[in-house]
Order: sequence, then C-alpha cells, then structure tokens
Amino acid sequence: MTIQPPKGLPTTGWWLDTEIVPCYHGTFSHKFHSIQDQGLVPGSSGLCYVSPSYLTAATFSVWGEEGIDTHIERAFNGKLQIYRPSTYAVIHFALPRDFIEKNALYRDGTEKSFFSRHKQPRLADRRLYDAFSGTDEEYYDFEEVKFQCVVPPEFISGISFPYC
Repeated sequence: MTIQPPKGLPTTGWWLDTEIVPCYHGTFSHKFHSIQDQGLVPGSSGLCYVSPSYLTAATFSVWGEEGIDTHIERAFNGKLQIYRPSTYAVIHFALPRDFIEKNALYRDGTEKSFFSRHKQPRLADRRLYDAFSGTDEEYYDFEEVKFQCVVPPEFISGISFPYC
C-alpha cells in the first residue's frame, strides 16, 4: 500500500510557528465518530498521540484495533492484521499552540520507548530544526506529541483515508 496524502495539506516548517498547529492522528476509520463525539481520549497507556507529520500518522493507522502500544508490549510477537485500505484513517487536528504548550509531553529520549533512537527533543528545540538539512517530512518522521488529557473534538479539522 502506498500512502496518498490529501492535496492542500498545510506546509509544516517549524511546527510551533503558528497560532493554530496542524497535527494528525492515525486510527481505524470506525473510531472517528467516537473521537468526533468525545475527543481523542488517552488509551490504555494513559496517553494519546498526534504528530505534525501526516505520513507518521498514516503509518501508525495500520497498527490495528489494539494500537501500537499493545504490539510493543507483546514485542511484536503477534501478527499484524492488514485490513481493507478504507479501514485506515488520519484525523486532522487544528490545535491551538497554547493548548500544546500547556498540555503536551514531548518524547525526549529519556523514557523507555520504541522511539528511543530519537535522543534529542526534536519537537521541543527549535535549534535542532534550524540546523537540520533535510526536508520537513524527514525531520518530523516518527515524531509524536503525547497528551495525558483529552484532545477536544472541537479541534478536529477533517479526516482522510491515506491508503485509498
């Protein structure tokens, strides 16, 4: 399957440069109505995630009904079931920067995580972005912001289906 980002996505640049920050959450399409009603609610890990990278969110949408945390806890021993392309969705958020600054927990490389290769706080330190010579998508690849609170449904700005 190839990821098909929708046309007209906002450019990223330094992700916290604007008052309203575009972020994305990959999930199963049937979960959209619940998220639309209740917001993005922390899961069994006590966290919920968004990414400034559309491709990262689209990639994480395939982790199945249980989510990536369950697969990590099982050390990927179980088979990942692949579903019809229309099953996978990316929910678009327009998050106020002050909501992020007040509530976000950034992956900082100090926690035990599948993402431990990211030793530097890439989403928290603008100097790292300014020194990076690749594309924005490369910089934000597999970067996420986690929240221990609900991301309110009024911040949802759309939904897309990256594999259709």
